[in-house]
Amino acid sequence: MQHTKKQPFYTQLYMLLLILFAFLPMVFTGCTPSDVNEENASTNGNNTEEDYITAVASPMSSVQLNDTHVFYAPIKGSSEGQVISLVSGEVSKVFVENNDTVQVGTPLFEIKATAINRQIEQAKKSVALAQSSYDSAQSRYKDALDTLEKNRALLASGAITESQFDQIEAQTSPAQRDASRIQLEQAQLQLKQLRDGLDDYLVDAKYAGKLNTFTLKQGDIVQQGMALGRIINTQSYQIDVAVAEELYTRLTYDTPVTVFVESTQQRYKAQISDIGSAPSSTGKLFPIKVALNLEKSQIDAGTRINGLVAKTSFELGQVVPVLAVKSDILLKDSDGAFVYKLDGVSGVDLSNATPIRQNVETGFDNGEWIEIVSGLTAEDWIVVKGQHYITKDRAVRLIAEEE
Repeated sequence: MQHTKKQPFYTQLYMLLLILFAFLPMVFTGCTPSDVNEENASTNGNNTEEDYITAVASPMSSVQLNDTHVFYAPIKGSSEGQVISLVSGEVSKVFVENNDTVQVGTPLFEIKATAINRQIEQAKKSVALAQSSYDSAQSRYKDALDTLEKNRALLASGAITESQFDQIEAQTSPAQRDASRIQLEQAQLQLKQLRDGLDDYLVDAKYAGKLNTFTLKQGDIVQQGMALGRIINTQSYQIDVAVAEELYTRLTYDTPVTVFVESTQQRYKAQISDIGSAPSSTGKLFPIKVALNLEKSQIDAGTRINGLVAKTSFELGQVVPVLAVKSDILLKDSDGAFVYKLDGVSGVDLSNATPIRQNVETGFDNGEWIEIVSGLTAEDWIVVKGQHYITKDRAVRLIAEEE
């Protein structure tokens, strides 16, 4: 009896897997092998779907263009200061807490002034003693002057000799009175310095802002010069921009400035605080500093703007009707500035229009709009979106921009 040799298990498993993978595409796609071949044949044939991009076009028009120059730059806190004690001693009172909002001059804390008050009392006594000494010296000098005048009359009548008069006159000197006056002035100055120093025992805010890392409490011992917290300025901010020479020559400290924070939809009036006298070392741009000082009613909102990017507008006040395009529409390369103008437009029908490169000459630029001096007319249509993707080997599907 002849026996058939049984195939190993792994060989059977291998064959089963081959059959399974061969039929999986048909299971999941519903296609038979012949269907796939037909699809590939269609794809590789002349019926390939055309590769194109969609671009948005709009007609040119004359724009009432404000002479406003726009820059985008981050908002920075203009100042931040430390809370420092100018004297050493024990804290007797604390008037504020951490995170409190303070104004310039707001009392923060007080230090016991026992020692300096004793010094002031002693200085008062010294002033009183010096005053008494000066008054006595002044009185004696006045009496001496009266005596001298009487003896002058006696000399004239011959009642005393010239030698006797000279002795009396030598005794009439303001030196003692002047020395007493100097001692009095020194005592008064010392008292004034002590009283001025007493002001240092009441520490107030030197900045307007919000207290930060301030943990002082009654009974704490502070040392002279010790940093006891910070005041973060939430009222004054600064924006730094760099402008071209053409705009630099037109800016003044009175130029109106508007700051708009898009993320918070807040708009503020600002002012130029510094106009640089020389361009930066990295180029031909001039540094301009803009000061943004918030009103008290804006401070709560203002605490959120530090570090945010602001749209800073310098408003030169002129309104000029010009043919212009938005700055993001204009393209530039080694051959100059250009846009894509539509050729073959019939009214508002763009179905037969073709975008062609059109070089243009530009003029006034305020950061948002750029004046077109030549190359386009108000009747021309141009591509306003998708222009960056236009190439010679790609078809373009044009649609009109919605109003």
